[in-house]
Amino acid sequence: MEAVPYTTVAEFGDINIPEGQTDTWIEQAIAGEFNVPIVVMGPLSFNGPNPMTVRVKDVTRTSFKYSL
Repeated sequence: MEAVPYTTVAEFGDINIPEGQTDTWIEQAIAGEFNVPIVVMGPLSFNGPNPMTVRVKDVTRTSFKYSL
């Protein structure tokens, strides 16, 4: 496979998830131009006693989906 020349090196930001958006897949756009993007989700903030983790799927050049 021939490499596609893109210029974006990294992209980062914060995502604020509205209450009640757990257990559903939410699509997040990627603004940069990546050949093969790698999504790394950081730690969640603490807001209550229940444990939670982030899941990521369907990563493309333009978006990815995540769920809590």
